[in-house]
Amino acid sequence: MRRAYIIGTMALGLAFAAVHGSPAYGRVASSARSFRHYFHDLQGADSTLNPVERFVFSLMLANTKPPPQR
Repeated sequence: MRRAYIIGTMALGLAFAAVHGSPAYGRVASSARSFRHYFHDLQGADSTLNPVERFVFSLMLANTKPPPQR
């Protein structure tokens, strides 16, 4: 039984390390930070937006790509 727990823990750790190191994880983490930033900025900037509107606008802003630099 103890051996199964050790193997399970090791497998979980390896799976977490594989997901954490993937490029997709970095994009998700970056998008989440952008979403949180925009959500809080919209909350402080305009009191007429309800939470659903702030959520939708934050998703839209977080998924936009910056213009290419020249």
